Amino acid sequence: MIKKYTFLLIVILNFASVIGYSQNNVIDSIFQNKSELTFKFKAKSKEQVDTLITNIVSVDAFNSTSLTGIAIASKTQFINFLKLNIPYWVIVKDQSKAINMASTVSQMALWNKYPYYQVYDTMMTQYQTKYPNLCKRYDLVTLSSGRKLIILKLTNNVNTKACKPQFLYSSTMHGDEVTGYLMMLHLIDYLLSNYGTNTRVTNILNNVEVWILPDSNPDGTYYNSSPSGSTIANAQRYNANSVDLNRNYPDPRAGAHPDGNSYQTETQTLMNLADSMHFVMSANFHGGSDVVNFPWDTWTSSSKITADDAWWRYVAANFADSVQVNSTSLITDYFKGTYSTGITEGGDWYVITGGRQDYMNYFKHCREVTIEISVNKELSSDSLPVYWNVLRGSFFKYIEECQNGIRGIISDSCSGLPIKAKVYVNSHDADSSWVWSGSRFGNYYRPIKAGTWSVTFSATGYTSKTFSITTHDGSAVIKNVNLMPLSPANPVSSYTYSTNLNTVNFTNTSTNGISYSWNFGDGNTSTAQNPVHLYLSTGTFTVQLTVSNGCAETNTSSQQITINAVGINNLLDDNNIELYPNPTTSSFMLNINTDKCETVKISIVDIIGNLIYEDSKPLFAGDNKFKIDMSNNRQGVYIIQIETSLNRIYRKIIKND
Repeated sequence: MIKKYTFLLIVILNFASVIGYSQNNVIDSIFQNKSELTFKFKAKSKEQVDTLITNIVSVDAFNSTSLTGIAIASKTQFINFLKLNIPYWVIVKDQSKAINMASTVSQMALWNKYPYYQVYDTMMTQYQTKYPNLCKRYDLVTLSSGRKLIILKLTNNVNTKACKPQFLYSSTMHGDEVTGYLMMLHLIDYLLSNYGTNTRVTNILNNVEVWILPDSNPDGTYYNSSPSGSTIANAQRYNANSVDLNRNYPDPRAGAHPDGNSYQTETQTLMNLADSMHFVMSANFHGGSDVVNFPWDTWTSSSKITADDAWWRYVAANFADSVQVNSTSLITDYFKGTYSTGITEGGDWYVITGGRQDYMNYFKHCREVTIEISVNKELSSDSLPVYWNVLRGSFFKYIEECQNGIRGIISDSCSGLPIKAKVYVNSHDADSSWVWSGSRFGNYYRPIKAGTWSVTFSATGYTSKTFSITTHDGSAVIKNVNLMPLSPANPVSSYTYSTNLNTVNFTNTSTNGISYSWNFGDGNTSTAQNPVHLYLSTGTFTVQLTVSNGCAETNTSSQQITINAVGINNLLDDNNIELYPNPTTSSFMLNINTDKCETVKISIVDIIGNLIYEDSKPLFAGDNKFKIDMSNNRQGVYIIQIETSLNRIYRKIIKND
């Protein structure tokens, strides 16, 4: 989506005045060596744009005062547009700007060049290699051209799943709007290289899982370029199939396939990504104007606004205001051109259907915004560092906002396990503005404007809870919620066991339990789920297992276990075993005297059967001395098992602090 355009050359085409040429001849001439056309048009009304023109071509900008706009069309779209008999002028692309390309990674050091596609690919790999604990690369899909949609995950524990809000930045779904492409590459580099030294960057990566997709349409960006992607001079808006990707998503008003096209590979890939993640907030970056365009795009504000319209205006203004504060003499009116405030509700600008912003908000319960960050779609290379310095603070502000509002953990009152639950703001939420907690951690995030809200937490099979929560702009209220099951599942205790002389391995086969209490019948107990117990005397013991579901409901089962032997002393004589010092405070010596060459297995367990040491040693005729360290073990009585292929001896050792 692009909403402002600097005109460089306008060629007026009036078919009635073209002598000796048919309309088809003119169209063929216009589309020679290109697959899309940019042109200016004059509409009769904004309604004509919203209801008619946007269904035929991709409107790129519209001025409701002059009723003039900019549009992009494929050859087929342009032919259909001509049937409307609307005045138009073809716009010739500016070729005077300095677009410098980097053929190596090192040439990107000053951030004043656009990378070859291969350089971009290499950079994304090198970030993962250089920062393996902060950055992980994912190739979402390989297009038929061989180019890839490459996304990076950035966070301080990148190789593990963590209880953090997931956040998405993506850019350049219109392939010729490349300012965001470079800004996102620069943002990746800045976050990674400043982690640990810059407090703001460190806090972001410590508390947020940031996902960045710099180029969502590489086939458009590197259109008609060499296999290495050596130029963006021919960049086009559409993808390789001449489809506008920002009209290709399911729409909350128009439904599936609003543009009449199948979902493109790029579109389906991003939908799959949204399905697999739990993005709290996101933004997609465009060029051609300078404005923060918030939902809805498919409705005007007079027909429908989002439930969080006040929050959107607050967040959008924060972004735009920060840009204006940081603007330089080179871009003094930045984010004031399209609208004096730098923000607009999308449909009030002009209505589109099939935009990703509306898809993410309506279908995925994510707060996504469309941000136009440069009037020129393709900035001169030397302007890139200037724009980065102006935009950087706004990028940070928007990421940080995903932690604000109301957040917490929702869990089962009985088990303590996380729950996927609905978080609904009463007398406020509408059109999918409510959010859900994640099933892995039960974490939820509800960005919302300052105020006092009645919030209901609900999940299938649980009793709902409602709380009054007061929020403030720029901060978070932590609200953890436990939901009680409507019918807690009754615990059922059961277990199996296997014996090896006097060592018994217990396997818990209980259901609906979260805590376990064992009584082994010899005066010892355990809370392990699957304990191993060592009996020191023969006899028959009644073993009880009590299982709890966490809601004060328990169930007990018991079995009798018979121990017939606690040791066999043939090859090794108990008198030939020495332990010293005993008691010990750190390590002890084990001396085994034998007249045989044999392999001995030495095991040490605590009093309830937990294995703390195990090793195999060769024995030779005579004294065999082994030093065993117990400095890291706590005070108590331990059992040493000394075992050969034929024999087993047990000794006690006492560990003091």
